Amino acid sequence: MPLIKVGDAFPHSLEKPETLTVPLELAEPAANNQLLLTVGTTNFDSLIEHLDKHRTQFFSLLIKRGFSALVVQLGNTSRYLPSDIANWSVDPICVGKLTVHAFNLLPSLQTHLKSSSFVICHAGAGSILDCLRLNKPLITVVNSTLMDNHQQELAQHLAKLNYIYMANASNLLDVFEKCSIEEPMDETQSPLSTVEILPPDHCIPPTYKLIKYPPPNPRLFIQILDQEMGFV
Repeated sequence: MPLIKVGDAFPHSLEKPETLTVPLELAEPAANNQLLLTVGTTNFDSLIEHLDKHRTQFFSLLIKRGFSALVVQLGNTSRYLPSDIANWSVDPICVGKLTVHAFNLLPSLQTHLKSSSFVICHAGAGSILDCLRLNKPLITVVNSTLMDNHQQELAQHLAKLNYIYMANASNLLDVFEKCSIEEPMDETQSPLSTVEILPPDHCIPPTYKLIKYPPPNPRLFIQILDQEMGFV
């Protein structure tokens, strides 16, 4: 049993309805076996660039692991257009096996979250909470350039409690290849990992199965934030 259970008091989702880019093909979410990749409203071009550079490996892993649809939320990128990412669909590896849709921002990602069986998201608190509330297996990718690397601290703590998998842009594909894509289990069914907090350039090895996020408990999550921020 964990000493502290993470509560349900993250900030609200980081999506911005006032800057809306919605391709017509996203009026309905993609089919089953969908993976959602979301970077929130920030700029995380280093992640998209890495996946673009290694897209053959990425596509092969998606297909090997049974995914038939990839939805990519790009955020406030200045380098990539949704059409650039949607064109991944014409890669010979993808044709007939994997569809790709992309957009910048939506008023809400809930529809796509609910229709996805796995999520890769940036390590923002709001995005993580949206996934955990829906009991989605997820990898959080730390953007180490933001907020003095507080994303690293939060992601490490949640990974140590087996609620998420953790990666950075450079090792994401390795983590995705090794992690479980099954729905998180009840806490009593999955022993906790015994990992230690690692340096910022490492990720916690995905050698464990995820457990379900506990019911809301705002006070306990505030306590964790205070500890991580050094207030107590």
